[in-house]
Amino acid sequence: MMFGTKDTGQSRNEWWLSLSANIPKLVPPPPPVGEFVFRIQIDNPNETFTLPLGQSDQYIQDFTVYWDDSTSDVISSHNDIHKTHTYSAPGTYDITIAGSCQYFCFNNLGDKLKLTHLVSLTDVGFLLFNCDECRNLLSIDSSFSNISRALSFNRGFKACYQLTVLPTGLFDNCTEVRYFVACFEECYKINIISPDLFKYCLKVTSFNRCFFVNEIASIPPELFANNPLVTNFSYCFAAGWLITDIPSELFANNQLAEYFNWCFGECIELTTVSAGLFNNCINAKSFENCFSHNDKLITLPENLFGSCTKATTFENCFASDDNLATIPSGMFDNCSSASNFWGCFRGCNINSIPAGLFDGCTIASDFGSCFFGCSITSIPPGLFNNNPLVEYLHGCFGNCTNLSSIPSGLFDACINLTNLYGCFENCTSIISDLPVDLILNNPDLDDCERMFYNCQNMTGNATAFIDQAELHGVTKHGGCFYNCTSLADYASIPSDWK
Repeated sequence: MMFGTKDTGQSRNEWWLSLSANIPKLVPPPPPVGEFVFRIQIDNPNETFTLPLGQSDQYIQDFTVYWDDSTSDVISSHNDIHKTHTYSAPGTYDITIAGSCQYFCFNNLGDKLKLTHLVSLTDVGFLLFNCDECRNLLSIDSSFSNISRALSFNRGFKACYQLTVLPTGLFDNCTEVRYFVACFEECYKINIISPDLFKYCLKVTSFNRCFFVNEIASIPPELFANNPLVTNFSYCFAAGWLITDIPSELFANNQLAEYFNWCFGECIELTTVSAGLFNNCINAKSFENCFSHNDKLITLPENLFGSCTKATTFENCFASDDNLATIPSGMFDNCSSASNFWGCFRGCNINSIPAGLFDGCTIASDFGSCFFGCSITSIPPGLFNNNPLVEYLHGCFGNCTNLSSIPSGLFDACINLTNLYGCFENCTSIISDLPVDLILNNPDLDDCERMFYNCQNMTGNATAFIDQAELHGVTKHGGCFYNCTSLADYASIPSDWK
């Protein structure tokens, strides 16, 4: 699987640091003294365990730690030398923190693999808490619902491979939490989610990657019903290998949601998408890869994006949905803000394109690879007639091996068109004439490389096309007519065009 950070242009570590920097810095008064008990496994004599108290003095650390070997220490700061303890003998130890502890995060570091159980909790004042990559954590006691001041559960239980059950009411008192980024990412054995899991988390704004890579059997319809401030659902259920359908009410109360990138990408058992799924998502901006790589998705509901007038990108939205055969008419009619359709249906089994599919997308600029590798046999005339701002059509119909013809005037309205690289590459079934006026109205065109590469059955003449391209000042045209041997003037085509 390849899941990147294209939205930010940052590496994953840079992305995480920038996200962490946005966590609210408010430190409330010291919490009531409580107790936190957790179990660790020590395998060797003289082995150490270090409390994960972080690197910042921003958070209050004022507690006594009882090491369960008849010793204890008082901790007063994140870098207190007593936060590391040496055990003389192997065994299981229940460590108790009694007092105030605002930060307790493994962050995929330190002694994460020694943690086996979260035994009990009376609120010690956690603001930030995670068991990130604690792969031997087996259980979370129900008393963890006593956490009440947490601001973030980013990577809360990420890659806790052994967890099978979440206690009832786990976040019931977390009324201040803002983030659940990657909270249950790669928790493979958790396959049931309580519909009330986030019921009282009214201030949460991000579920980015929350259940990324999971084996959840079904999604409760009311899971996000009480989270009206959420803006980001990117990767939320991506790689949900057992998810077969999506409840239509899932985002009914999430009107502020903007990002659905990869939200249901690589849900390989997904067969249907419910009508009305995004009906109330009036601020949605991005659907990049939202439903991509879903091998069993066959049909789409009409008007799926009817309320998404602010959506700007559908890049790879349905890419590599191998069995998706039809596109509902009018799917993008209300998507007046959409500019990016790169790879939208790339690699699908689409056999026809509805007329006027993009008529409502008057500011669209990129249709690169939009239908690359599809099973279409024809292109509706005037497909881009309402898209005067289009610049990129590179690979748009590339590898459409069933395409039999190119309609005359296809690009007439695309007066800002610059790139047709590989637009019809390997369209080996085109048996009609090359339209002589295909690029007549595209004075900014610069790139025709591999445009008709290997269109071996296309007939007609290339001379007029080349003359027009040179008039426009096209500078890139290598391989444009490679192996187009059925053209009447193929022998006389300049070598640098083929």
